[in-house]
Amino acid sequence: MSTNKNRDNRLLFYPKKKQCIQWVTWQPTPYHNYFFEHLAQDHSVNLLVHFLKRVVPTHPWKTVVPDGYKSRFCKMRMGVDWYLIWRGITEKKAFFVIVGWNQTTYILLLSILRILRRNYALWTDTPKPYSKRSMLFAWARTRYLRWIFAGARAVMGTGTHATSILEQMGAPQDHVVNFPTFPNLSALRKRSNHGHDVRQTVRIISVGCITNHVKGHDLAVSALSKVARMGIALPFEYAIAGDGPDVDNLAQLVQMLKLEENIKILGWLEPEEVKAVYQKSDLLIHPSPVHDPYPNAVLDGMAAGLVVFVSDACGQAHERITHGVNGFIHRAGDVEQLATQVAELLQHPERIQEIGKKALETAEQWPVERGVTIIKQIIFSCAAS
Repeated sequence: MSTNKNRDNRLLFYPKKKQCIQWVTWQPTPYHNYFFEHLAQDHSVNLLVHFLKRVVPTHPWKTVVPDGYKSRFCKMRMGVDWYLIWRGITEKKAFFVIVGWNQTTYILLLSILRILRRNYALWTDTPKPYSKRSMLFAWARTRYLRWIFAGARAVMGTGTHATSILEQMGAPQDHVVNFPTFPNLSALRKRSNHGHDVRQTVRIISVGCITNHVKGHDLAVSALSKVARMGIALPFEYAIAGDGPDVDNLAQLVQMLKLEENIKILGWLEPEEVKAVYQKSDLLIHPSPVHDPYPNAVLDGMAAGLVVFVSDACGQAHERITHGVNGFIHRAGDVEQLATQVAELLQHPERIQEIGKKALETAEQWPVERGVTIIKQIIFSCAAS
């Protein structure tokens, strides 16, 4: 019996021909590049990535370009990339991975794949099924997604909170897969303390688009203002890496609270610059006041061994963080609770290294190789069936 099982596993992971994967997503990102490079290196797959856009306004990376794997940028005519649609019709043995479903090309491609009974999977952040929609649109959307889910080989969500919501939306339970993004563990891991002594100054960061109603940078500033007034002997520095529509408002808040010496807004940084900021820091605050599906900043912070403070509106709060062990969770929008948590840690700086180590251990449970294995299991189980 075990011999047959081993033989099946060999067939699953060592097919005679490479499996063609057509991956369709929005834009090149550091996370995409890192994962796609590893997936493309696998001898059993032939990967082609289709990017809908070169760059989006919220993430205007200049140094992030597709490298180490085959890719193309979609050419839209009437809102549709017809080359991709043609491949969906003609490539009977390809496996398609579609990141999302709220774009004309996605909708048309998914409909064709479903009708033709092609092999495909969906991948999404934590959806918002209860967003305000007209009754007719909500009904049609629900029916359409249930139809698409039923034909998918897998419906992947970033984290257990996402997978739970996908099941509520009608995705078959046995097809739902936890598939997060995968930070570059080796690149983020601290190699030295850069001459920094946490017992003298604690370095705190936030990373992300400065849109206060989504990321809550203003809440972090307000919380740290309260910490500063508590008279704790251990000083802190807070750096905010990012750009966005609320930069000026945030700068005015920092000035009003007279925290210019403690808080710096760094502006937009490229991935290598952000990595350096992570490696020089001790704490990360991500206080999103509203639904924030699965913020990569939290994953990166944990991979860098930082103590993370996240609101319960963040996806990781439901899966990665054990409060007080490998990070801290506060109620979304609760400035007082966030301030109290940070203050208590500053009063016990010897815990920073301990908690940061636990955060890193959690991050190391999700190396990029695990992601490659998950995708291969989905794809080659289809080929074997």
